[in-house]
Amino acid sequence: MGAVSNDTKVAGSLLVEARSAASNVKRYSAEMAALGSSASVNQVLDYSRHLASERANIAAARDHAGMEAYAQAEMGQPGRDVLGEWDTLLAAIDAVLAEVGKAVPKEAGGKLAYETLNADGSTSVATAGIADLKTAASAVAAAID
Repeated sequence: MGAVSNDTKVAGSLLVEARSAASNVKRYSAEMAALGSSASVNQVLDYSRHLASERANIAAARDHAGMEAYAQAEMGQPGRDVLGEWDTLLAAIDAVLAEVGKAVPKEAGGKLAYETLNADGSTSVATAGIADLKTAASAVAAAID
């Protein structure tokens, strides 16, 4: 039996990471989609941080030279458009991240608002309007098999 090349080892490792990242994106997105009509800014920002991190893992696998052929061979599906599927997933993640930018309340200067000053002088945790974010998160979760 021949030695496994370093490139094959790297591709294998990246494919495992990409699969894990996609699974995490599905889980995080399903959790976001299941929230009520509002969420704390921290919940939304945590979600976006997780998505951005997992997006980077998927993109690294997608951009690795020879990855499509390797992934097709691993799946036993030589004609499968693996890169196209990852491109679609990355675009969906980008759409969700854009919705995060719209959902999180900001002060006049563009800084994130973590608390709201109430009429009685008390403060409460700022909430994000997440209807569109939940829709986008739900679509990402449903698109990952």
